This record gives sequence, C-alpha cells and structure tokens, in this order.
Amino acid sequence: MFSLVKWYGDCVSEEGEAFVGYWAELRWRGLHIRYASRLGANGDRTTLRAGEGPVQTGGGYQWREPSIGIEGRWTPIVPAYSATVYADQSGGIEWNCVAPAARARVDGREGLGYLERIEMTVAPWALPIETLLWGRYLAHGESVVWIDWRGKFERRLVLRNGLAVEAEQIDEAGLRLRSGETYEFDRGRTLRAGAIGANVLSKIPGVKQLAPLRLMQIEEQKWLSRGRSLMGQRVASEGWAIHEVVTWPPR
Repeated sequence: MFSLVKWYGDCVSEEGEAFVGYWAELRWRGLHIRYASRLGANGDRTTLRAGEGPVQTGGGYQWREPSIGIEGRWTPIVPAYSATVYADQSGGIEWNCVAPAARARVDGREGLGYLERIEMTVAPWALPIETLLWGRYLAHGESVVWIDWRGKFERRLVLRNGLAVEAEQIDEAGLRLRSGETYEFDRGRTLRAGAIGANVLSKIPGVKQLAPLRLMQIEEQKWLSRGRSLMGQRVASEGWAIHEVVTWPPR
C-alpha cells in the first residue's frame, strides 16, 4: 500500500527573502522514509533522518529541524480549509490547508507564510492528470490559494482569505476570479525547475530503483514572483506569490 504524508511550509519577507520547506513520511513496498528539505537563502538542504515535522502549539504551528537549520513558526491569520481533492478505488488525496495565510518567522526572518498538510494513499504516478497548477499569493489583508488539476481528471479549488471562490482563468502568470479580481505575477525568480527524479527523488535511497518511469519524469517549475491584485485598473494589493506548474508525462 502507498502512503505519503507531506507538509509544505513557506515564508517570504517584505524584501522577498524566501524560505520553502518540505517534510514527508513515505511508506511503500517495504520502504519507510521520513525526510525534510529546504530551499532558501541559507542554501538547499535535505535530511533523511527528519524529526516529527510541524506540530500545532499555542495557536500556531512550530517546526524545528536542526539538522538542516529549520526553526519556524506559523500563526494563522485566516481560517483553515480542508477538502478531499481526489478519490478512486485505490485511494485518495486529502488536502488540509492549515494556514492559507500566516504571520511567519523562519530562520530569524519574519514575513507572511503558508502551511499545508497532504495525505496521499494513491500513488502520484497513477493519477489521471496531465498538469497541476498550484500557488499562493499573500499580501497584507489578502490571501489567495489555488489548486488546478487538468487532464482526464479535473479539479479546481481556489481560496480567497480562507473561503472558497470561483476562478475564471488560471495560468503560470496569474489568475482571474469570477468576482472580478485579477492577480498578476512576474515569475522573477525560479526556485526549482526540472524532473523530480533528478531534483527530489535522487536524494531518497531506494526510490529510483522502485519508482515507475512516469514518476521520475514528472516536471516541476516553481517560481517566487512579485505580484499584485487589481480590481479593474486599480491596484488593490501588492505582495509575493510562490507558484508552480507540474507536468506529468503521457501514460
């Protein structure tokens, strides 16, 4: 049976200094691996001896991983949101967006941040999708989070200030909500790009030998963007977006 529990957390300061962190526990075909990794100004690091991951405490979430220098706290400022984003006879995917927007402090830097927890009991290479667009835009007083799955299975979820809303259009440069708000991103900095087999899975022993080729060939493009929201021609907010496009190879 395939089982993956994954945390993702980030923080971007006013000046655009970004932290991106992952924690995951994988159980599959005799493998039991717990790992954590980080991208950011202090370098990219990975450990295969990760601790417990983020824990809820005192009205927020604390994450300490000394082996790769993570010391972070997220205090949510909008409500959490949970949904089953996919289910079939083999399993499903549960998305728990515990902090669509948070006051965050990571590695001594403060900014706005985001935190989510995903539970998967269906293997990612078995998903009937071709493209995933994911991202979050945070500004003072405004947050937008989106998941857009495309392919044989399609699902779109968009949260604005923690509440579900409808989007008319989503792409790598921004999105437009049905209520009229438009969000534009400059894609100014690439955080990671390439096949996850080379970028992510190469650091996990045993996975390359067991994983199907379709998993190894999944391509990811992740950006840190300066962003803004507009209502008509008026700039309503300015902030930072972390967003990505993930592409699956043909089945």
